[in-house]
Amino acid sequence: MPSKVVWLLTMLLISAPLSAAHHGGARQEGMAGQASSIEVAHPWARATPPGAGAGGGFVTLTNHGDGDDMLLGATSPITERVEIHIMEMDGDVMRMVPLPGGIELPAGESVTLAPGG
Repeated sequence: MPSKVVWLLTMLLISAPLSAAHHGGARQEGMAGQASSIEVAHPWARATPPGAGAGGGFVTLTNHGDGDDMLLGATSPITERVEIHIMEMDGDVMRMVPLPGGIELPAGESVTLAPGG
């Protein structure tokens, strides 16, 4: 992965409804779980100001399987849309760029989507 890439989950750059997280304080915890061999742990989202058009979510994904896997998308019960982005420098400006190919989840490893990468 290029070093200039900062993983946001932005499992999830989550659109408007995550702004509801501002009611719960500075950080909103999510639900952890496991789908097949992929474990979802420590999901959380930063509080967003009222009326914000988007918010960021973060998570650790662990592939307990024998083969590599990919995170191709995500859903959330509190928003209409979840998008996965990376952050890239465009001149002097940091911009969100959609990640259409997904996120690699190597066998036996964890991938943490966190603020600042």
